Amino acid sequence: MTSSTPRYDTIVVGSRASGAATAMLLARRGQRVLVVDRSQFGADTLSTHALMRGAVLQLHRWGLLERIIAAGTPPIRRTTFDYGTDRVEIDVKPAHGVDALYAPRRTVLDPVLVDAAAHAGAEIRFGVSVHDVRRDRQGRVAGVTGRDRAGRPFAADATVAELDQRVLDGWRVRATPFTDAFDRKEYLRVHPRAMPLAVVRNGRVSWLEAGHDPKVGAGGLLVALTPPRPPSG
Repeated sequence: MTSSTPRYDTIVVGSRASGAATAMLLARRGQRVLVVDRSQFGADTLSTHALMRGAVLQLHRWGLLERIIAAGTPPIRRTTFDYGTDRVEIDVKPAHGVDALYAPRRTVLDPVLVDAAAHAGAEIRFGVSVHDVRRDRQGRVAGVTGRDRAGRPFAADATVAELDQRVLDGWRVRATPFTDAFDRKEYLRVHPRAMPLAVVRNGRVSWLEAGHDPKVGAGGLLVALTPPRPPSG
């Protein structure tokens, strides 16, 4: 890349719920963030709509739940489960500042998160398709390349930093070096609250799947998330 190629701390590909939320949290912590998406702002997508309490709680903590409500999303205060001829109704009990569940359409949820990311300082680029990643001499991802809707080439660089104990709204990223095969049972015994996500080795990521854990050789890292401790009371 040339010196004129814009450089960011983080490049997020995709501005849907997870991408926009990640960009928002990073930008709120002072990172220079770029979000690129091949679609357009507010575009719909095939998706379920119901948000579980954890997702509603996060929107509340981020100060975004009121915008979901203001868009006309009706509150869900009772859920019904049908088991053949049996029906079980359960009231949604208020907890941690949330007294209802919600099921916003993606045309509501996604724009709220994108706007929050932009308000936090993230740069948002729609109509950009990422075709490849650029790597440095050590094989680490150092940027992306692609094209916009008009076919013009697009490129952006990312600062390559060592993985550390980054904090995202109470969630912690834990990177553990391994020299032997990953033993999920033993790892969870030592780190009972951790959520193993992936293995990183030689700049390549292998995502962990239930019932299939890849071996981690010398120089490999196991990446896991540790959730914030629930509030007392």
